[in-house]
Amino acid sequence: MSKHLVIAAAGTGGHVMPGVAVAKILISRGWTVSWIGTEQGMERRIVERQKIPFTALDFQGLRGKGLKTMLFGGFKLLKCIAQSRTILAQKHADAVFSTGGDPAVPVCFDFRKSTGGYIAVPVCLASGLKGIPYVLMNSDADPLLSIKMVQGNAAGVMCGFDGKAAKLAGDKGVVTGNPVRKEILAIPAPEERYQGREGRLKLLIFGGSLGAQVFNQNVPSSIAALPPEKRPEIIHQCGMKAVEEVKASYAALGIEAQVVPFIEDMAAAYVWADVVLARAGAISVSELTAAGVPSILVPLVTKTTSHQVGNAKYMQEAGAAIYLPQSELTTGKLTALLEGLNRKELLEMAKKAKALGKPDAAATVADFIEYVSNKE
Repeated sequence: MSKHLVIAAAGTGGHVMPGVAVAKILISRGWTVSWIGTEQGMERRIVERQKIPFTALDFQGLRGKGLKTMLFGGFKLLKCIAQSRTILAQKHADAVFSTGGDPAVPVCFDFRKSTGGYIAVPVCLASGLKGIPYVLMNSDADPLLSIKMVQGNAAGVMCGFDGKAAKLAGDKGVVTGNPVRKEILAIPAPEERYQGREGRLKLLIFGGSLGAQVFNQNVPSSIAALPPEKRPEIIHQCGMKAVEEVKASYAALGIEAQVVPFIEDMAAAYVWADVVLARAGAISVSELTAAGVPSILVPLVTKTTSHQVGNAKYMQEAGAAIYLPQSELTTGKLTALLEGLNRKELLEMAKKAKALGKPDAAATVADFIEYVSNKE
């Protein structure tokens, strides 16, 4: 009889895609896999496309504070733990894999709407109560709150980076890297890509699937402030809603730029680029290291999360990227930064980025899950 893995992951691609990558490997090894998520995240669409059975828990965030919110949130947590125990029993789960997410349980007690990664908490608590081993994935360099809350009884904590999260996990921590797409792993090494390149630098700009407004607003004027001979070639991914506005901004300044709503072939874009300007999400950073691409990282910071800062600092400390806080992303600062770049230094950064990559991340996580499922 084949073994069964239940994955608990929800919300953003940074929580969902590592689960999909691990699921594919274990399915190829004869496992069956099912998924627990939420209705409000992107996970159902992605997971069902992979033909993985999906169950949704009603565990979304609550707005407001006070005793009523706390009591209702606590009731919802207990209800979801009970639901999770039932699902695990029905699926005859041999192991649970969860990628966590912030905010986690605080959604019950603080409470804003969340991306959904907090689904880890009730599922992992239920897994512990039933004696089923659960394995956690902390994709970011810094520890995620939901991971910290349930890692005490975890069989292991897989870490995307050798950062604070790995240190906090102690003996349970395993630095596996984050699983990335096969086509990214197939990109030629930096030495091969940079060989023979001359002329203007090639700048790739992206801010996630929706783009980044701060890039859309500040990059065109920063490029315009450069001497014409130092202006890079540009591919700027800006999100669907901002395409015409960003195109107009470049055109008004007399700058040629390829402005696109999204990038279909990221592997080809990484091969083309000399340097990337991007946010510092865990999956983006993992792709930059897997491909060996130097970057200027501007982490997204909101009222509820700042975990991208740890990713950017980790890359800068390794010499693989330049960390630029959003508060410092002014026309003058970015112009000076771009003017100071050259291919020789970028190649060295690319090599250091490549050295951080973990091409076997998904297989390593799958190996660990198989190992803990076989323990007495």
